[in-house]
Amino acid sequence: MPTKFDPGYSYGDLILKPRHSSIFPAQVDTSINLDRKLQLRVPIITSPMRSVTGLETTIAAGRAGALGILPRSYLPDDLIETIFRAKQHEVPVGVALDLSYRDGTEFLKLMRLVERAVKAGADLILGDTADADADWYGDSLAQVCKVVSALKQEFPHIVTMGGNIATYDAASYLIDAGASTLRVGIGPGHICIYRTQTGNGVPQATAIREVARALAVSNRSVQLIADGGIETNGQIVIALALGASAVMMGNQFAGCDESPAPRKRFRKEDVPERYHRYFGKWKSKEFCLYSGMGSPKEIEHSLKLKQREYHGLKNTRLPAGGEIWVPACGPISDKIAEMQAAIVEGMYAQGCQRIEKLWEYADFYICSHSAQQEHGLNGWVAG
Repeated sequence: MPTKFDPGYSYGDLILKPRHSSIFPAQVDTSINLDRKLQLRVPIITSPMRSVTGLETTIAAGRAGALGILPRSYLPDDLIETIFRAKQHEVPVGVALDLSYRDGTEFLKLMRLVERAVKAGADLILGDTADADADWYGDSLAQVCKVVSALKQEFPHIVTMGGNIATYDAASYLIDAGASTLRVGIGPGHICIYRTQTGNGVPQATAIREVARALAVSNRSVQLIADGGIETNGQIVIALALGASAVMMGNQFAGCDESPAPRKRFRKEDVPERYHRYFGKWKSKEFCLYSGMGSPKEIEHSLKLKQREYHGLKNTRLPAGGEIWVPACGPISDKIAEMQAAIVEGMYAQGCQRIEKLWEYADFYICSHSAQQEHGLNGWVAG
């Protein structure tokens, strides 16, 4: 019987306390090192989802100073070809891989795929699972740690990312296994229904602080990636101030020109009235289908890709994601430039030239419901 209930906070519950700033915006440096050999000019990563990151997204994000991570939904040969083509444009490339394996043979196959990806030019390998601390997914924390340890031994120069996690204990396990970066977030994404399906999760702001606390105790150079839950540019700054080195997003990029998401034009009169704000003065607008990797469609795709039953039970994995239409929003370079500008202004307001200083000096207010209503536009929006 639980006797203690810990408070949990999301981005919307917090606001940064402004500090005296003696710097100019032009002095702010938004770059971050994910490892000695992988630096991003902008602390932004596109989510490894089929409807978000493909070849064109990876190239465009890399040119804009960010990082694209290819999803685990590629066939091996297609994945290697995509990595090779992206590296021809001299951009960083991340690769997400399904770390589940049933025996030593499958483990060796996984390691051979990693070797091929590294030789093709991959800069980062992500062990992709919804909850790295749950055996139910087949990608248990023990398996993730074993693969991460093997990767660090075989390919010491490669950046390894483990996740998803949301607690101090899970972070400690992955740090001990040798992960270079930790992907933090269980259930905060716009199309993730893991929390409503299972009753489990950690509010995202609290999750970041918990993992950041584990990093501080470890005294190792491990980076934290905040994955999911971002609704505004200001929340990117809040995530960074809480301890993140970079922010991973899918919803913000699914509607970009370079995304591989299916597209469809809708007439304003054919959509629910609450979505009319997306149309502005236009009578019709193009939307993109944003699909969660835990949605029924993506689970089916994953099963076909593996060509085997999931833990011996075909099509019985509980859906933990859905699909939504998001408005088309132009090139990803414009989106990232806008985000970088917001980060610069947010760091300038904190008097911090580097993200590392933001971790040291940031202080927060916890917002009441009334305080949250003060944020943003509160009138009849023109346009």
